[in-house]
Amino acid sequence: MKKLIAILILIPTLLFSATQQVVWPKPLQVNSTALEASRVVKSTAGTLMLLTGYNSNAAAQFIQIHNTTSVPANGAVPVWVGTAPASGTFSFSFFPTGLVLTTGIAICNSTTAPTKTIGAADCWFVAIYY
Repeated sequence: MKKLIAILILIPTLLFSATQQVVWPKPLQVNSTALEASRVVKSTAGTLMLLTGYNSNAAAQFIQIHNTTSVPANGAVPVWVGTAPASGTFSFSFFPTGLVLTTGIAICNSTTAPTKTIGAADCWFVAIYY
């Protein structure tokens, strides 16, 4: 009988401890400190959740994301390309799963879409990542 009572007392404890709240890691953020043409967001593997910013150029330009630990040389092929409107803001969301980059996260502006042709230092970047 004592064993039965002990089991009945432990069952609620076991049930409640099995339903603990999941704690997600806090995302990190990196911001430009001046207008720039490129930025290394993370020099190791990571997941980009959001890239937003401002293009001060009077012409539209491309924003590229590269799976590298540093900003690649001109001619590199990006893993993702978006367009930043002339003298305007841009925002690219990769929710809910994020853009997984296995080497690193480097971003830059470019005058061409399919390969990197670095533009002027005329962008402000804000990146949210893990």
